[in-house]
Amino acid sequence: MNEIVNPGPRLPCSWCRALKWKDETQGMCCSGGKVQLPNLEPYPEPLHSLLTHQDSLSEHFLSTIHDHREKDIRCRIYPGIKPELISQLQKSLYEHNKYIMDFKAAIDSVLKDQKEFKVTINAERKPFGEHKGRFNAPQTKEVGVAIVGQEFEKRDIVLNCRDGTLMRINETHRAYNALQYPLMFFRGEDGYQINIPKRHETTKIPLSKTVSASEFYSYRIMERDGEVCHLLLFRNLLNQFSVDMFAKIESERLNWIRHNQKKLRSEECIHLKDAITATDGQFSELGKMVVLPSSFTVGSRYMQERTQDAMTYVRHFGRPDFFITFTCNPKWPEIVNLLNQGQKSHDRHDIIARVFRVKVKHMMKLLTKGCIFGNVRCHMYTVKWQKRGLPHVHTLL
Repeated sequence: MNEIVNPGPRLPCSWCRALKWKDETQGMCCSGGKVQLPNLEPYPEPLHSLLTHQDSLSEHFLSTIHDHREKDIRCRIYPGIKPELISQLQKSLYEHNKYIMDFKAAIDSVLKDQKEFKVTINAERKPFGEHKGRFNAPQTKEVGVAIVGQEFEKRDIVLNCRDGTLMRINETHRAYNALQYPLMFFRGEDGYQINIPKRHETTKIPLSKTVSASEFYSYRIMERDGEVCHLLLFRNLLNQFSVDMFAKIESERLNWIRHNQKKLRSEECIHLKDAITATDGQFSELGKMVVLPSSFTVGSRYMQERTQDAMTYVRHFGRPDFFITFTCNPKWPEIVNLLNQGQKSHDRHDIIARVFRVKVKHMMKLLTKGCIFGNVRCHMYTVKWQKRGLPHVHTLL
């Protein structure tokens, strides 16, 4: 079975050189050349040596890197690492991270007897076409706070530098990645923001459409021919980053749905609205009604439609003849061969998900078109995740 569902070698994308299997979605890496982002620069020392196992402390550093808050770095995360190594990392951050350089200069300029100091950074509010570097935070006597509102496009960055820590900023701010994950974006590279234009594949002329959060981070975590994707070396921190960015992607989708209810014709859901508003006068329990369309994956309407489709199959074709379970094996050579030095399968959920998806497509093609159990009149399957973090699929034929 493993030989039959072998996805084969990875091939580079003709536009961005991302390495993909032939059965993967063609535009999953760069949307057919329309997503064009600047490359992340190589990491300076000592971070580069720590990530590439050229340092004797690499394994300990990588195994505890997910707890990267400042207080943990000082007190707990590196109990066995030499103090000079921590000093080197901090010094390197001060030298290469543009945001930390700005904040450090501002903090150093604050009077010692001043109790509070604040600065508002509003990176999205810049004229279109102007260089974003012209609108960075000025080096003044203020350091920290911006206002968080209800609408995602109106939120700013929120910083609290009074005790040296960083508070959560708005997830669509271009500085979010650099401040939330300073080791991964060591030089303060820009993250996702809502006004990144797509570009023509060949002329690179900006188009009217913009890059979505899903397209942005799909581009960022791809391995490319002849390049090293350093983001994929961070093990547990990569897992945290992936979950955080997926939450950002879902948030962007939900915000779009909330602001486009008229396009979705949600006002036609009269009975639903009546049922929700029937609260016996307890209006304090009511919020703003937002109807999720059936196109929103795992939403209630999405699940109801899939359930109704499945029951229709059974009613029309009868009960299924086969119940087949296909599980992911972390020892698959397609997974093991792509792990970097010292990595385990649970350090690369991106590879697990992609390999499993390709193998499921091969298996379904084998079952439905290979006719190994005879002609298939209809089929359905669902993907679940095991407690140990691996996916499996249940198939009915």
